[in-house]
Amino acid sequence: MCTSVVSNRSKTIIGWNLDIVDMEWKVVTEPDKVYIAINDESEGWLPLFGANGRGDFVAMPTCWPFDGRSDPVNATGRTIISLDTDLLLGRKTLGEIQQIVEHEAVSSVPGVTFQAQLSDKEGNVLRIVPG
Repeated sequence: MCTSVVSNRSKTIIGWNLDIVDMEWKVVTEPDKVYIAINDESEGWLPLFGANGRGDFVAMPTCWPFDGRSDPVNATGRTIISLDTDLLLGRKTLGEIQQIVEHEAVSSVPGVTFQAQLSDKEGNVLRIVPG
């Protein structure tokens, strides 16, 4: 699953490329964010790609081939999906997420190796590859 979002830097997304195979998806627009949500069988709609009014950008491509080291080791650990969602929905800053990944293990979801490519309005970029 690879996604590209094209913006004209004037609060306007002018295009995107979705490489989402066999997944139900939708575009969600709210006054302070726009994102592409994927319908997960167990979790429901997950906002995984997009930008918010604070200037944060989230992309969550898949690493191929799958790397078993990215599987969760327990049910309470941090996941790439929760960190992406926290940034996109404005619950955490990029700096807070950086602190988490520098000090805690982060996993993907069982059987899929997702990575995160995150940025903020200052141009800081954080790439997270679980495992």
